[in-house]
Amino acid sequence: MIEGEWWRLVTSMFLHIGMLHLLFNGMALYFLGSAVEQLFGSFRFLMIYFLAGIFGSIVSFAFNDSVSAGASGALFGCFGALLYFGLKQPNLFFRTLGRNIFFLLLFNLVLGFIVPGIDNGAHIGGLIGGFLTAVLVRMPKEKKKTSGIWSLLSLLGLVIASVSLLYFGQQQGSSSAELAAIEANRLFENDQIEEARPIIRDGLEENEEQPELLFLQAYLDIQDGNLVDAQDRLETATSVRPQFFEAWHNLALIYAENGANDQALEAINKAIEHAEELNVPDLEPYYDVRDQIEEQQE
Repeated sequence: MIEGEWWRLVTSMFLHIGMLHLLFNGMALYFLGSAVEQLFGSFRFLMIYFLAGIFGSIVSFAFNDSVSAGASGALFGCFGALLYFGLKQPNLFFRTLGRNIFFLLLFNLVLGFIVPGIDNGAHIGGLIGGFLTAVLVRMPKEKKKTSGIWSLLSLLGLVIASVSLLYFGQQQGSSSAELAAIEANRLFENDQIEEARPIIRDGLEENEEQPELLFLQAYLDIQDGNLVDAQDRLETATSVRPQFFEAWHNLALIYAENGANDQALEAINKAIEHAEELNVPDLEPYYDVRDQIEEQQE
């Protein structure tokens, strides 16, 4: 997104993280989408679905650094459209859908705040986007037509909010330590280590305790012969993220190089322990390091 791949605002609506994710969203679309399509008609439903999904993606981009995918923003847009229906025809709404809609909406929003890994930014953005789009397109069978000024205001609201959030997300992402770590890792994997140096430096200026950046900077320090700085960075990284087994491994090597074999053995044992907990394959090099340290102790 930050590199200009804006089509991801749309394509992310059709990508899902696993079959279970796809199944649940498919079921939700069948029930919610059918209700909205019956009330608004196919063309209006299509506009609500797409604009809500795109607006949900924009809000997610502005407030979320993690990878995000799924139709949830568009589905919450269906909730927003049904709330508009409730605003226009409250008696019919509460006699039919009202209580169930409020329960499902509240349940999903609370779940998003409790369960990690759920993108509530996309959910809330989709809800707002769906409501505003429903105001924009209006219901075909409204007895009292909504004044055209409200449609214009909803369109302006969507456009202004979208531009503002995209700008905010671009600024936040450009100075995000987490995204700097992702980009630096990518450069390391492509052997573009020198290109990664300024990215790591700038990322650490944003967050001096970001574990991945500390790990990568420690690698650069080792290459430059600055073992003291590398040790300090790795110790900080493991204190912030105790399960960071690669950092423990490199820290063990530095301790061993400095003759601190007890500390080296403790560090490599922690590296092995956390790596085994994560089912990391091919730990033979770690076991070899532990054997070498134990031999040095003898």
